[in-house]
Amino acid sequence: MPVLNWKNCRAQHWIAIVASLTLTGCVVAEKKPPSSISPQPTPSVARPTAPMTARTPLSTTSMPLLFEKNQGQKDERVSFFVRHPGYNLFLTEKSIVTVLSSSSNKSQGNNARSFETRPSASSTSAVALHLDFVNANSSATVRAVGSPATFVNLYEGNIQSNWKRKVPSYSQVRYDKLYPDTDMWLSSANGRLSYYFTIRAGGNPEVINMKFKRAQSLKLDGKGNLEITLSNGRRLIHQAPKAF
Repeated sequence: MPVLNWKNCRAQHWIAIVASLTLTGCVVAEKKPPSSISPQPTPSVARPTAPMTARTPLSTTSMPLLFEKNQGQKDERVSFFVRHPGYNLFLTEKSIVTVLSSSSNKSQGNNARSFETRPSASSTSAVALHLDFVNANSSATVRAVGSPATFVNLYEGNIQSNWKRKVPSYSQVRYDKLYPDTDMWLSSANGRLSYYFTIRAGGNPEVINMKFKRAQSLKLDGKGNLEITLSNGRRLIHQAPKAF
């Protein structure tokens, strides 16, 4: 089980480290640093590893990914989550969990309430891939950045007390002080998702460690990208990190 670690960077004033997670058949890209930080280079983006076919409709999705605040819709451990055709993304204080349906039944990903999905060996339904923060700050918090991009009204069932109105959704969230002097940002643009770290003076990128759990197989390609295959046939690409 690989542990992602950045050892070749040294923080002088600040460093931004960018990586992104790409679903096969879905373009996932980097996000530029916020406007308060300069310079703002735009890292290159790897393209999907599979051709755009009828089985990969996610590649045509350009709707922005929004981080919906959890107000009882999901497990209490979830701070924010993303709804998307074929998968759901859950942010907890200790990990990022992606629940993906099989490539032939992408609707299951949206219906998954629990991010602890653990199907049987023969199952081709939803699978939960965990990206855990290793030796991270146990008191780190996940918070929204900026004003809500929109609000969501949820009407489930006939009991009005269970309905939820004006649930805020945000275009960017941040893990404050996930590692010493280090914040982690998640955002999207044009239906694309990425994360990056900003490291302040005195911070050490060597302490940033993360590991994947519940992958069927893991393999590095010739460019340093991590290819992740799940038991239900879905495949993701975790792009090699970049520092600037």
